[in-house]
Amino acid sequence: MKIDRIHHVAYRCNDAKETVLWYGKMLNMDFVLAIAENEVPSTKEPDPYMHVFLDAGHGNVLAFFELPTRAPMGRDPNTPSWVSRRTGPTRKAVRATPSTSARSSGCGGCSSPPAAAARTPTAT
Repeated sequence: MKIDRIHHVAYRCNDAKETVLWYGKMLNMDFVLAIAENEVPSTKEPDPYMHVFLDAGHGNVLAFFELPTRAPMGRDPNTPSWVSRRTGPTRKAVRATPSTSARSSGCGGCSSPPAAAARTPTAT
């Protein structure tokens, strides 16, 4: 079975406003919705958060959680740094071949996402 689309993928960020502005400016993603709560809906645990949603096109949504009362994000110590480096989008698609999949072409001069955007997805 092949899926048609993913409703949304959520990441953690340090600053929801900065993240929304960056994705709007650099990737032309429209802001869709923000949800601010003081407790987790599923568990009722007191844990304030901001959850923002951006239109990634074709029915796909990119979402971020700002968790202001939690410890700052850090890099996962179990993941090598080359896996979670920050790069922006490429201007053209590069087909993966043995010679290109072993290296990255980088962002082609694009600005990188804000440091506020984490790289670890959360299940939603």
